[in-house]
Formats: sequence, structure tokens, C-alpha cells
Amino acid sequence: MNKNLSKKVAIIGYHMLTPLGETEQTWNSILRKQNAVYIDKKSKVATAKIKISKNFNSYKKYLENKYKFLDTITYLTLYSVNQALHKCNFNKDETNVGVVVGSMNCTQQTKEKIIISQIVENIRPTPRLGLQQINNSPSAYVAIENNFHGPNLTVSTACSSSAQAICTATDWIKIGRCNTAIVAGVEILPSKNGMFQVYKGMRVFSIKEYNGPFSILRNGFAVSEGVGCLVLENYERAQKEGYKILGIIEGTSLTEDGVNMATPEKNGKWIGQAMINSIKDAGLIPNNIDYVNAHATATKIGDTAEALAIQRIWGINTIPTISVKGNIGHTFGVSGIIASIISTISMKKGIIPPTCTNKIDKRLSLNVITKESYKEIHHVLVNAFGFGGNNVSIILGNPNKNRVEED
Repeated sequence: MNKNLSKKVAIIGYHMLTPLGETEQTWNSILRKQNAVYIDKKSKVATAKIKISKNFNSYKKYLENKYKFLDTITYLTLYSVNQALHKCNFNKDETNVGVVVGSMNCTQQTKEKIIISQIVENIRPTPRLGLQQINNSPSAYVAIENNFHGPNLTVSTACSSSAQAICTATDWIKIGRCNTAIVAGVEILPSKNGMFQVYKGMRVFSIKEYNGPFSILRNGFAVSEGVGCLVLENYERAQKEGYKILGIIEGTSLTEDGVNMATPEKNGKWIGQAMINSIKDAGLIPNNIDYVNAHATATKIGDTAEALAIQRIWGINTIPTISVKGNIGHTFGVSGIIASIISTISMKKGIIPPTCTNKIDKRLSLNVITKESYKEIHHVLVNAFGFGGNNVSIILGNPNKNRVEED
């Protein structure tokens, strides 16, 4: 293996804002199996809206005074990055910092404003919307606000966007493009004027009643929103700079089903390959993984495909498996980074968080954890999959309990 590619990548900061609140509030609510999902009265669709905090509103006022007009997802991204950098007491003099933002819908809200102004209201759209609607505006503004001059990228691979962003940032650090990388994922609910109706027509939303992932009653996902950020650093440099290492990105893998834009390969073949590849990339074997934080969005085909992939690697009813989408719904492109943050916290606290769901589908033959479980956690596998058949698996390691491969 190339010497550079063997470098560890450390997590030195994180932040998330979800329908359950800020980082710690979200974690504690998941442990209590609180559910932010409700059935929208008008659309009858299972929904979860981001819980805006006082801290966010205060920071947004600062941004409004400085930049005047930004898309909502840009405000959210800048806020989450600010909180994550503050958490790790980041060196503000560092400029060789890469930025990757993952989002499925990106600046869709602003794009719809332009269309409504021009076509529906017959009003010339204000020029500021031109820059506001560009997909890479959130990542660009992160660099502008923080004086970062490393590589800058926006990733949009549907629901795996932020997980893909983590993989990209990890590779940047390993090959030396930057020492530090800011990874963010952001999503707001698609407007009910446009894309919301498109997705509803695809029949992927849970209607009238939401039962959660791995449920025998599952009938689609709860449409949700949120934002999250990870601060990644070269492991050796993080130690030298005195940063507290919260977790380690030990392995990553990307595969493609190549079958259908809307549904996964039904047997989970390429999902399984992504998991195996990530485990190998980490220099581990399947038995080293303590639990799987599954993508599991509560669709019949998707949950089944992932379950079959897990069975082929670990066997029936063995590896502990969870999904946080029963608590906060499906946050689309943010789901991978939120799952990674939850998993990082769980390693630190030695708790496998419970899955919030109704009536586990025993036909899936999975060891779904529904009550918080206390144990030493060394490695967690996080899955995130997206429309178009792209699959991402990430291995997270506990910096304080780093287990080696066992035969």
C-alpha cells in the first residue's frame, strides 16, 4: 500500500442539528427513543422538520448582516461548521483546509423561487438569486467565511451525498492535498410547490402512518431535514497540534449497483461488496465490527436488500444493527454524516443506541437493537445509499480502543 494512503484520518470536531435538536440533545433523545416524525395534515406524508435553536438564530443574524442574502442551506452549513470548529478549538491561522459539502437537493429552494418569480408571478427574478442558487455556494461560503484555501467541492449523489463527502475528504488528507478537511451535509425539506410532489409521486414517502426501519409494517420513509459537520485531520498532525481525537476514519468504500435509478439491487450484492471493501480498507475482518449503523430508510425493498447483505457477511441474527431514521426520519443527503456523528459519540460513551421502530420484521433475520446496549465499542460500520444505486460504507474506529485483526 502507498505510504500516504495508509495514513489515519482523525475526527477532531463534529456538530449536528436535527429534528431532535442540537448534537447532545439529539443523542440523548435517541437514547430515550424519542420520535420527531409526525404526519403532515395536508400532505398526509410522514415528516420531520429541523429543530431550529436559539444559537442558530443568533448566528444567522450575524451572517445576514455580513452577507445579506443566502440560501437557507448555506446559513445552516455555515452554522454547523462554525459550531464544529469551535468545539475543537481549531487553529484559525490554518488555511490549507479543504471543504466538501454533500447535499441531495442543494439550493433547490432558491431555484424554485426563480421559477415562481419568472413563470408564475411574471416578475424578473432578483439578480442576487443567481449566485444564491449555485449548487456549490454553501461550500464556497465556508471557505470565504473561514479563509480556507484548500480544495473545495460540492457532492450530490442523492441520499449518500454526505457519506461520499466523507470519503472524498478522507482521500484528500491521505494523499496530502490538505491537512484538514471540513465535511458538511445539509438538507431542507423539498418545497411542496415542486420537488416534494415529484418524490411523493414516486411513492417512496410513508403515508398516513410511520412505523420505522426494519418494521414489518414499513411503508416508506419519513421525509426529513438537518445539517451536520465533521472536522477531519491527518492523525499524526492532530496529535502534534494537541487536538482531542474523537474518532478515526479507518476505512471507506464506494460501489454502484448499476441496476435502477430508484430501487437497489434486490439481493444487496453491491451493498455487501461496499461493506466488505470498507472492512478490508481498514485492515480488519468482519468479526472486528461491533455494530452496523444501517442506512435502513423503512422502505420494503431497501431494508430487505441491506438485511440480505448483512446476513451474507455476518450470518443470521448476529451483528447488532441499528438505524436512527426511526427517530428523525430520512434526512436524504445528510443521513451519512448524522449516522457517523452518532456512531462516534456511541464509541466514546460505550453505548449502542436503540432503534426506534414498531414490530421488527423477523423475516429480515437481523439482530436489531431496540434497547440501549452498553459495551466497549471498537469499530462501527456506517452505511449510506443513494438513488442511482450508489453505495457507501465507512468504518469508524475508537481512538482509545483500537483493536487489531483477529484470526
